Amino acid sequence: MDLTGYLRRIMNMDVNETFNPATDSLEAIANALGIGPSVGLWMFGICDPAMVASTTTIVTNNLNGLPNDIFNGEFWMQVLLNASAPGTAPERQFRRITDFDSATQTFTTDAFGANVEANDLVCIVHESVLGMEILGVGTLTASSATIPADNARAEGNDYFRGCMLMPTEGACAFQPRLIVDYTGAGGIFTLDPSNPFTAAPGLVDYVILKGQLTPSYDTLGFGTLTVSSTTVPADGGRAALYAWENNDYYKGCLLMPLAGGCRFQPRPIRSYVAATGVFTLDEPFTQLPGLVDYVILRSAYPVQRLLDIFNIVNALLLDAETGGTLTADGNEQTVYINNTPAGIFEPLIVNIDCTNMAAGDVTVLRTYYRIAAGGNPIKKDEVTLNGAQDPDLKNIILEPNRYGVRVTLQQTAGAKNYDWEAITRI
Repeated sequence: MDLTGYLRRIMNMDVNETFNPATDSLEAIANALGIGPSVGLWMFGICDPAMVASTTTIVTNNLNGLPNDIFNGEFWMQVLLNASAPGTAPERQFRRITDFDSATQTFTTDAFGANVEANDLVCIVHESVLGMEILGVGTLTASSATIPADNARAEGNDYFRGCMLMPTEGACAFQPRLIVDYTGAGGIFTLDPSNPFTAAPGLVDYVILKGQLTPSYDTLGFGTLTVSSTTVPADGGRAALYAWENNDYYKGCLLMPLAGGCRFQPRPIRSYVAATGVFTLDEPFTQLPGLVDYVILRSAYPVQRLLDIFNIVNALLLDAETGGTLTADGNEQTVYINNTPAGIFEPLIVNIDCTNMAAGDVTVLRTYYRIAAGGNPIKKDEVTLNGAQDPDLKNIILEPNRYGVRVTLQQTAGAKNYDWEAITRI
């Protein structure tokens, strides 16, 4: 194909070969053929020469043929050129598009900081291009630099903790602030106290953004819950559909409902039972999720590594000491007891000071172990001391135990004080 003629016209080689944008541009050709613009993630608009200057109502003249409301909610507008005063506001300002009337090419937006005017150049951008993932929108009903609120919300407590709250208009427009706590009753956002808004934001529109504490995820699976639980939700249909999954297949991944009261709450999966599709969560949902759709997300959450660390720390036995003074009263009295240990523990020694014993005193020391859950303490050792002692300090060596150990003292003759201490490895 000989492109010489096209190139000569584009290069304006002479008066007869001049490029005319009114007839030769791609836009003009599309208009002549009745082809309207497509909707992409990034579009340019030209403000109509007849539009009335406004901070919220912007009319273009080059976006005909688009569906009504196509830009509502998910698109933003930026003013690229202030045609009457280049370099001044509202150039570079972004505002959320709340409505688009295709018949008149009229955009309704959050308020710009100055009027958008005839012949200004604007850009319409999808929120994904801005690097923002918007999790929610609303209007504040309580204005505060530290604890703003939207009482129209109804999510569970801590639903948005770790996300960012960003007003889209007013004195704090486009100030993202970290949400450190969220109270569902009243829709109260508690912001990072070290970085509040610079002023009270007012009763303005806002967005909730995926926060700096929220990791990025890959979707590994999806389904619909058949059992609703805050800690062990299940999808009984997985086994029939995904025969290759086995126990702990999704251990360390994240389970996130897509609907209901717990939508978009990612929770670490501690274990997974393939036969029943039961997910055991490491952290509970804020409420019952319901029988809703969900996704399984890839995560760097190191479940097994955390368990390994816990086991290592748990195995680092430390010595602990306790003690006191026992005044004998003629009955068998407890000197030291661990009645219901949480697991196997290692008591080491009980020391009893018998310095106060004198002629005629009789003292009996006994040791008991419980060797079955809920069983009775069984006596293992008994020592009888008579009169003054030499040496005065008596040692009772103890053995590792699971269900409980007890050391007692009974002075059958006399009534003296006995200092004692017990050292246990925990």
